Amino acid sequence: MSFRLLSNDFSEDGTLPMKQVSNVFGHQGENKSPHLAWDGVPEGTKSFVVTMYDPDAPTGSGWWHWTVVDIPANVRELPADAASGVLPMASSTRPWS
Repeated sequence: MSFRLLSNDFSEDGTLPMKQVSNVFGHQGENKSPHLAWDGVPEGTKSFVVTMYDPDAPTGSGWWHWTVVDIPANVRELPADAASGVLPMASSTRPWS
């Protein structure tokens, strides 16, 4: 199986709902991180990095909404709005799915 990224909040080639849109460039979004899940993780994976880049933002160079680093290799999902403080940490003892 090859690596796959899935979400309950948006579809491939779709538009992000206003819930996930930042309050910049005249938008009135909620600035919530989307639900993300993945599978097909390569053997030997040590951790994950997730970035959310918007190439269509009206800046001339796009917009980085957020970046998360050092997600433990056993994690396969981030819940919606995880960026508000419920991100798994590499040193965490919490049971993430």
